Parts: sequence; C-alpha cells; structure tokens
Amino acid sequence: MSDIVDEYLEGTRNFPKNKKITPASLCKFLGKDPSSLKRSRIEDYPDIKIIFDEIDRLQKLWIVNKKKENPIDKEKRLKVEYRDENDELKRLLSEAYAREVVLISCIHEHERASKSNENDNSLKLVKPRK
Repeated sequence: MSDIVDEYLEGTRNFPKNKKITPASLCKFLGKDPSSLKRSRIEDYPDIKIIFDEIDRLQKLWIVNKKKENPIDKEKRLKVEYRDENDELKRLLSEAYAREVVLISCIHEHERASKSNENDNSLKLVKPRK
C-alpha cells in the first residue's frame, strides 16, 4: 500500500471514538482538504477503496455504539421528554378549562335571558270590561 493510504488508515485508528467518521471529517482530522477523499476517485485510485471500507466499518460501529446509550444519559433525555410532555399537557388542560368557563358563562347568560323572556311574554291580566 502507498504511504497516503497508510496515513489515512492510521488516521482512522486515531479518530475520536465518540464522533461520527466521514471521509470529510477524517480529512479534517488529518489536516487535509476535505475534498481530497471522494468515492468517485476509487476508479482512478483503487487503493483508496481500503480507506472507504474502513470508514464504512467504523460508521457502522459508531451507529451501534450510539444505540447503546448510557443509562444515565437515557434517563436525562427521558426526563426532558417527560417534562416537555408534562408542560404541553398542562397547557392543553388550561386551555380546556378556559373553554369550559366560557361555555358556563354562555349558559348562565342564556338562562338569564330566557327567564327575562318568560316574564315579558307571560300573559298580562287585563281588567275585565264593565
């Protein structure tokens, strides 16, 4: 293998484990131009296929490790999610209470109006004629 391929493979070994590896991130890590490592160049330089195979392998490992989340981190994430859900439910409940108050006031208004209409529409006794 050429020295360049060895340099990139060494870079994949030293790449931080908690970061996702991509061809561009590997180049930046090695202090090279991110556009220097492209899959379209495999036909011209067959040796770099080894580099891409290693990057793909490390990406799969990173995804698997990402899924194996630390229990403490998972607990913190769930607390935040539950807090957000709790806030949303409180907001919806207060909106529902507000609608109920408006409906109750409308009912009382209509009851008062109907009582006043009953009094106005009632038969008025007229003195009989003589």
